[in-house]
Amino acid sequence: MSRYRTPSGADDDLTLEMEDELFGDLDARQALHSYQSPRSSLAAESDGRGSTENPPVTPSRVPLHRSAPERVTVTSPRDSDSTRTSSPRQSSGTTMLLADMIANAPRPNMPDSELAKAAAFKASLVIRNNPKLKGDALMDALRRAEEDVVIQFKQMEEQRRLAIATAHHSVTGGQLHSGMLEKKSGGRRNSMEMTLGTWRRRWFVLKNSCLAYYINDEDDLPRDILLFDKSFTVVRERVDSHHFEIRTTSRTLQLRANTVEECDVWCAKIMSMMRTSEFCKAHVHSSFAPMRDVTSVSALVDANDYFKAVLTALDMAASEIFIAGWWVNVDVKLRRGEGDRPNDDVTLRQALTAAACERGVKIYVLLYKEQAVAMPNNSVYAEEQLKSISDNVFVLRHPHVLDVGASLWSHHEKIVVVDRRVCFVGGIDLAPGRWDKSSHECIYSDEQELLSIEKVRQSLVDERLSSLELEEIGVGVRVGVGEGSGVGNGGGLGLGVDYWNPRAGDFKPNSCGSKAWISNSFNVSQHPKMGWHDISVLLSGVEIVSDVSRHFIQRWLHHRVDAIQTNKTIPPLIPFTEGVVNAAGGPHLSCEGILRKVGENKVGVEFSNPSRCVAQVLRSGSKWSLGSKCERSIYNTMVRLIDNSEKMIYIENQYFVCGFGTTDDGFDEDRDSESPVKSGGGSGGGGEGDEDGVGGFEGTRDGLVLNGIDTGLALFARISRAILANEPFKVMVVMPHLAWEFNPVQSTILHCQNESIRELLSRLADLFPDVEDWTEYISFYNLRKWGMLKGSVPVMEEIYLHDKLVIVDDRTVLLGSANINDRSLLGTRDSEIAVLLHDANTIKTKMGGEEWEAGGFAHSLRCRLWREHLGMLVGGGGGGEGAILDPKVVEDPLGDGFQTFRFIATANRKIYESCFPSMYRNEYKKIKDVPNMKGGAGKFNPNPQSEDEWKEDGGSLKNIQGHVVTAAPYFLSEENMLPKVGQKAHLMPLRMFV
Repeated sequence: MSRYRTPSGADDDLTLEMEDELFGDLDARQALHSYQSPRSSLAAESDGRGSTENPPVTPSRVPLHRSAPERVTVTSPRDSDSTRTSSPRQSSGTTMLLADMIANAPRPNMPDSELAKAAAFKASLVIRNNPKLKGDALMDALRRAEEDVVIQFKQMEEQRRLAIATAHHSVTGGQLHSGMLEKKSGGRRNSMEMTLGTWRRRWFVLKNSCLAYYINDEDDLPRDILLFDKSFTVVRERVDSHHFEIRTTSRTLQLRANTVEECDVWCAKIMSMMRTSEFCKAHVHSSFAPMRDVTSVSALVDANDYFKAVLTALDMAASEIFIAGWWVNVDVKLRRGEGDRPNDDVTLRQALTAAACERGVKIYVLLYKEQAVAMPNNSVYAEEQLKSISDNVFVLRHPHVLDVGASLWSHHEKIVVVDRRVCFVGGIDLAPGRWDKSSHECIYSDEQELLSIEKVRQSLVDERLSSLELEEIGVGVRVGVGEGSGVGNGGGLGLGVDYWNPRAGDFKPNSCGSKAWISNSFNVSQHPKMGWHDISVLLSGVEIVSDVSRHFIQRWLHHRVDAIQTNKTIPPLIPFTEGVVNAAGGPHLSCEGILRKVGENKVGVEFSNPSRCVAQVLRSGSKWSLGSKCERSIYNTMVRLIDNSEKMIYIENQYFVCGFGTTDDGFDEDRDSESPVKSGGGSGGGGEGDEDGVGGFEGTRDGLVLNGIDTGLALFARISRAILANEPFKVMVVMPHLAWEFNPVQSTILHCQNESIRELLSRLADLFPDVEDWTEYISFYNLRKWGMLKGSVPVMEEIYLHDKLVIVDDRTVLLGSANINDRSLLGTRDSEIAVLLHDANTIKTKMGGEEWEAGGFAHSLRCRLWREHLGMLVGGGGGGEGAILDPKVVEDPLGDGFQTFRFIATANRKIYESCFPSMYRNEYKKIKDVPNMKGGAGKFNPNPQSEDEWKEDGGSLKNIQGHVVTAAPYFLSEENMLPKVGQKAHLMPLRMFV
């Protein structure tokens, strides 16, 4: 009997009759029976295993007769142009039945079921479409069909193998073209690694945002990645050559293909991708990234709220986390136990451990490699501790110690990205001393708890204490705030490195975690805590987060090859496609989801509701920091915002060192065609010498700081326009006064800052002598806090303002890590990141008593800040007697809001001056004028007010409203506060400080 299975109900006689009709003779019938024998080596080799060891695989039934097409085309891969077609005709029942038998016959020589199905289908088509073929002719047709199937199957298997081997190529950034090329080693401009320039074959993959190459097509991780940007070019000297080059700012990659034709394809594909890549195009403000729509944003004011939101996002991470910071410490507390959960502390170490060890999240951390002699960052300790968490944690520190040109500058960004779906950008480091609430409490009053703290500190003298005991003691001590202490009802503070005051002693270099504070000589019974005011934003939206991630990835790739032998152990990073980003993370990993999750935990955050904004990522960076040409898009944006402002500019910034340009003509406009600076060469914003961080100013001119940013000139021009047009216009600047008494760096910055303000006011006064009150156009403010120490001794202390914020017309927000000084804005110095946020949704409000369309996010953020500074927040700790309770008073920044802000700031200053004789003021022109400054700077008495004087004062400090006071830019105006001979800071160039 034939080996073909007959349909249900058919018998052997019927089968033989069908075979007789089809083949006509016995020899042909026997030949057809042998069709199933293992005679075809092609089929046996299809999976490289042969057929003898594999049992027959019976394919599923294919009912061809039920859905047979009227016209069938069979194409051979050996002759793609040849097509055999059959005219529509009525097939006999016998032919149809035999075709069905062949389609369902087992093929033991084809162990792969997919191949067997394909062969059966092809054979049945041959029989059905060629009913007149018989004998040897039919057998030849069947053999050709089988060979065609095997060849096609081999091709599909190879494509499938490549797809599996390079699946990650498509996942991370798409795969537009791939193939083997020869690459010449070397070509990196900034690398410390030495190469011999040998040629090696590598597997190259062209993606939608970069060109990556691998050791081979099965390699999981690329050896290097070249991101598309405006410097990316393809160079081919001759059209008939199979050599070509890829040139970027950081590398020249020499390549050669096997043939000229292959080279043509690669060059065409790359240049086509460059033409469509948005990162190869010019964008507004000369930023690397375009403006983005549909961005969800929420402001996180002060680190208490910020840390809680970051912790929530880290707990939701599913695939990867990016962290970049000027200072990162794994022992910083992201959540502090309070209320009914006093022991609910969670550190950064614990959050990252849970992500990396329990969920397998990959964590990438960029640390600023500081000058250990002068700074407390201790990035060596941070790197060691981070790497000890898990093999899933990767850390890079930069700049390299041998990079002399970068030794003066720092990586100043503060970034957290989770699953490339949400990110945090702003001024808050994951570091000691940053945590604070909006109440900015400054003292403790529980004497017993203060004594217990002192016992802890004294116990550290005992060398027998183990490091574990030190850590346990450090995190275990907690105190509360007593009633009537003048700090409001903001709740308790967790002691440790967050109880910080640089006047009493800064963090010690090489001290880490809780030991950094406990081992300090800081006495909390005598010194108030210096508050810390800061802001970051939470962003979600595929495009804007991808831009922030791309900036992080560019730094990661640059630092990875900028170290000796590090690139062999540190994995690279590749930009994702939009689809992969959408698939990452949990369902709540968004701006709204994080805030909702934090709210469910009842942790009392005070951030704004998410708003929809048009956004753009901005940065400062250059060859040393990014491996790219100089970009100063933050500065370009700031100057443009000032120039285009209509009604008011509100600024909060750690520094305000703004110049008016210099006369040097060394500025290279080709570096940044949109930069408004035209004269910065002598200031470090100029010629090629400063591109590597070497050039810059060395002093002052007639007392005026010669810096290279024209922010002061832009403000001067805009205020002048308002005066000439007789239009209401206001600039309000809130900044710290700086702890100048013991720190020559801070005193230098204070000197330059006050010089900048005085120069701006002097120029305006010279041009407009009829203006009597300049606060109607520009005014400056600081933040302060007071409290009662043990024994009812009043003390006051500054609230250190650290955020970097500009709000224009209640419509647009510029926020990030960049200060208003040369270091942050020139681009060739510190690396920085910021976001420009312009509201997509407007609200009706007032501006100078008139109707005004404000942006929902910008307006709400400014009002939130003013209510904090004026003591209007619930639990804000700033309400004095007769406190203003109506929060709506701050809504008009040009009308009642400004008048209230200025009135309270002026009144608060008068009270502080009456209670504290040493309070800095414009009348103190020299250090000798300041009471309690015995022998000059360095002899400051932190408790200048005696108990008797306090009683005689009648308790006027209780009338302090909020935290804001007017600034005193003429304080010590007749003193030279620059570093003195003999001080370490005197050895440093002045450009390093400003």
